[in-house]
Amino acid sequence: MNGHSPPARRDDDQAGFALLMVLLFLLAVTAIIAPLVLGARTDFLVASNRLQQERLESIADGLVTVLARELASPPLEPRNEEIKVRSEPLRCRDARYLIEARIQDQRGLIGINNAPVEMLEAGFEALEFPTGDVTELAEAVIAYRTKPPLEGERDPAADPSPPPAAPAADTGDRVAGGMKLNPFEAVEELYDFTGFRGKPVRALSEIFSVHNTGETIVGPRISTRLSRVLPSSPSPSYPFILAEEEDGAKTYRIDVEVRTVDGAMGGYSGAVVTASEDENGAYDIVERTENPEFLPEGESDFAGGVDCSMIFGAGVSAALDAGPE
Repeated sequence: MNGHSPPARRDDDQAGFALLMVLLFLLAVTAIIAPLVLGARTDFLVASNRLQQERLESIADGLVTVLARELASPPLEPRNEEIKVRSEPLRCRDARYLIEARIQDQRGLIGINNAPVEMLEAGFEALEFPTGDVTELAEAVIAYRTKPPLEGERDPAADPSPPPAAPAADTGDRVAGGMKLNPFEAVEELYDFTGFRGKPVRALSEIFSVHNTGETIVGPRISTRLSRVLPSSPSPSYPFILAEEEDGAKTYRIDVEVRTVDGAMGGYSGAVVTASEDENGAYDIVERTENPEFLPEGESDFAGGVDCSMIFGAGVSAALDAGPE
């Protein structure tokens, strides 16, 4: 009987070896597959987050359209919340979203390409520049935006008025890249000037505009930021302020950000629109805007936010509630 023992042990050894090889194979396969699975899961989460962000951006874009139409014509249904046009926040919340919108009538901002020195100085005061710098900055802006006359363009005999005074010699020192000698195309060009880098885009867009092409500003539409330094009514000290709105097409900047209730994700849409003069609801998009980050840290408390139906109407609110998860 002792002669049968060795073959049995050999079978056990072979079975054990085979099991060990299977385990090693499984470990090798796991080592190969695990990173692929983890990568696939990461890609899925990234794609899912991107899809959710795109959905939030689409909702924000739709709300921009709703507000643009209401600015271009009276709303079809009554609203409990006034549509403010002085960059004041309109905040609401529902079961799914936190929404903040800001609207600014461009006639309530300083037209950076046409404003006289006094208006520009007020704008720089609102940006909290030192008093000693505001006049120099205003002169630098005027020099920056002014085209030089072409040779032979001015006929002194036909136009006896003297040429405009040359800017101060050190005005050019305010601009890092030199004078443009052409109108501003965007208020962000102020970042070419020394001292502006620490000023947020939101502040610039609530003080200056390239869409106000006049030399005046409408007092009742002055932005809340500008109202810190300018009154809403004209006076001998502020002859460039208009007491009443002028007739004509009205141009507004609309910014909308939509966030999930937990605030983890958000989507933005914004535009500058010109409403039709006959208030038929038509409007033209003049410019698509970038996110001015108008929901900075410390300003995202929606505890006092109203129900979204009070701003956008019951129909829009119901559509938001019925959206996909």
